[in-house]
Amino acid sequence: MYSLTNPELWRCPERTQFYRTISSDASYNPDEPFESTEGRFSNGIRATLYLSETPEGAIAEWLRRHPEFISMQHSLRVSLNMVEIVFSSTALDIRTSEQAKMAAFPFDRLRSSESDPKIRYKECRELATDVENVNGSIGILYPSAALKNSNTWNIVLFGKVSDNWHPKGFLKIDRPVVDEEKIQLIDRDSS
Repeated sequence: MYSLTNPELWRCPERTQFYRTISSDASYNPDEPFESTEGRFSNGIRATLYLSETPEGAIAEWLRRHPEFISMQHSLRVSLNMVEIVFSSTALDIRTSEQAKMAAFPFDRLRSSESDPKIRYKECRELATDVENVNGSIGILYPSAALKNSNTWNIVLFGKVSDNWHPKGFLKIDRPVVDEEKIQLIDRDSS
């Protein structure tokens, strides 16, 4: 369905350190992928690991889903972790509108904030299926939907730990406070 044959769209991520929030009482590690039905590229069957390029991006992603806690950022029971990943394969890079156009993917869908996740994530989940079928692909680099007017980006890694990517470790770090005006919320009024 999408045009994934352009070699300019495939690259090994240039970063190895990313950020992820998890509940302080989580029974899993922040570098573990899992099958989720809630993520932009998740389908409930595909194991995914979502990571942010920046600490602020990771916090904004969490607050985007839980806006009721924005005013309580200082007292959240959420930890922020720096996660180190080792890559030996490539990911689809659609962080810019030009790259999305080369992949024949509607760029605005990467940052959709519609209330219905079946609409908000439909094209992204279809793209994930296509990318997952590319031999050796590890995932997708894409723009953050959580930070307004930002070039911050995220990566979603597919599958369980493999030869193509694996975690090298993680470290709990201090959480930044994200300016409430910078957080792009999911549109909950249109449901």
